Amino acid sequence: MLNEPVTLGAPRLNLSALGAFRAELIGYEHCVRGDTGAAVGNVADNVGTWLVYQRTGTSGVVMNGASTNWCSRTGPFGSDGFRIRAIILNMLEILVNKESAFVS
Repeated sequence: MLNEPVTLGAPRLNLSALGAFRAELIGYEHCVRGDTGAAVGNVADNVGTWLVYQRTGTSGVVMNGASTNWCSRTGPFGSDGFRIRAIILNMLEILVNKESAFVS
């Protein structure tokens, strides 16, 4: 039986904890697994966030997809690999074309 996630509802970003000038949450997923499924040092129930942030008003923009499976068969080469690759290519296109990655 799976445990309830530690965080309920939509996560909220803490700009000061991120050390960010601005940041936006693009998406998130509750990562729920039993304690026996958690690796040493990992939190059993957590939230994976996909976000974009900028440290200062003149610094570069970072997009973070927050996946723990990038190099595994369940990541880009898993059953949803085509979706993951499309998202990453879209993120890169936004950054390369110097489009705004921020909604507001």
